[in-house]
Amino acid sequence: MAFRLVMDVFLSFREVRVGYSYRPVSEVSTWDLATKTALLDARHLIGDAFLTESLEFQLRQNLSPLDLVLEVQGEEEGDGSDRASSLYSVEPNLKEGPGSLRDLHRGRWIYKLLMAHPEKDLMAALERRGHLTAPQSAEVLRAAEWFWQARNWLHLVTGKRSDVLINNYQDRIARELGGLESQQWLSAHYAHAETLTAFRDSAVRRALQGPVRLGGVLLDNGTLRLEPEAGERAATACAAAALRSLWLGPVAGRFPTSCSSAASASMSKCAQSRSRSLKRWPGGSLPRRRSSRCSMIFSECSPTV
Repeated sequence: MAFRLVMDVFLSFREVRVGYSYRPVSEVSTWDLATKTALLDARHLIGDAFLTESLEFQLRQNLSPLDLVLEVQGEEEGDGSDRASSLYSVEPNLKEGPGSLRDLHRGRWIYKLLMAHPEKDLMAALERRGHLTAPQSAEVLRAAEWFWQARNWLHLVTGKRSDVLINNYQDRIARELGGLESQQWLSAHYAHAETLTAFRDSAVRRALQGPVRLGGVLLDNGTLRLEPEAGERAATACAAAALRSLWLGPVAGRFPTSCSSAASASMSKCAQSRSRSLKRWPGGSLPRRRSSRCSMIFSECSPTV
């Protein structure tokens, strides 16, 4: 009844769109990546706190920070453009573009998943653990505030959900939010975008340092190693090594990841197995369902910071 009343209030306003759905916690493993990451920011408001704690626990059990690393890689591979140049787009996308709120969220989500326990103040926790200095943390918070203000301003001025700051609005936003010329405002905007990109990359780099266990493979200090008991679980170890070969290669190119000789030998065997598997799929390529495959392989993932 209470839920219906809330929805009636929201839906009585024109142009207000509220997305909602009913999702049992028991089905967390079937949710897509966007749903899981959005719920990482869920807050308990009222009711049984045990339900909120159960949701947080299940999310951590069914979501790996490397899921987000692979998502970043997939976007950069599919984009085909130079990320460094698109960061300085003349009409920046405040929500989805490079160095935008999307990079802020990904960085926060990765760090959250790397924490052994939820933290109410994430930035303070990152400072305590030495992942960010106080000045770096302050820069990230200033950049986040900059983007939130700019996006809210754009929504109010356009009267609709709009995330691309087109040329027509740049003189006005520079004048009303900063008292600056448009070029000065954009220069400050690009500096904040660089800050959010650096924050996300620091989270990716930290995730790839580990320790993270993928079946019989241990990713620790940027090096992939086969664990001692991996011999009894060769199939699992091989699958994890194959995953690294298939998906983490381009990421490792930007964030160097070495590999022990034993893991390299396992990957060679996996490469032969993959070649045989390719013959079973039309077109000679495996299905590109990264998130679901990643969740299955990472079911034994136990990251800690």
